[in-house]
Amino acid sequence: MSTDRKSTGSSNNDTLGAEIILSSVGIEDALAALIEAEALKVTAAKKIASDLNTLEALDALAQLNNSVANVLGQISSIKNEININLQTGLTLRGF
Repeated sequence: MSTDRKSTGSSNNDTLGAEIILSSVGIEDALAALIEAEALKVTAAKKIASDLNTLEALDALAQLNNSVANVLGQISSIKNEININLQTGLTLRGF
């Protein structure tokens, strides 16, 4: 007797799993945009610091580096949660 994925789980679980997966993908997209914005910020600050070539500009660049590192650390934590959510969504869908 063969069983397909639908017969192993309820329709509600399948729908919930799909919603969790789609939500996770949306968050991934937002994180990608945030990473891109951080990269643009660093590129602009690097150019300004290079053009000014002052200790104050270099200090500001170092502070920005710390800020970006903090943001990327937070993104890493969010990514871990997304991975858990994706696995939950797949499990609910019977995969």
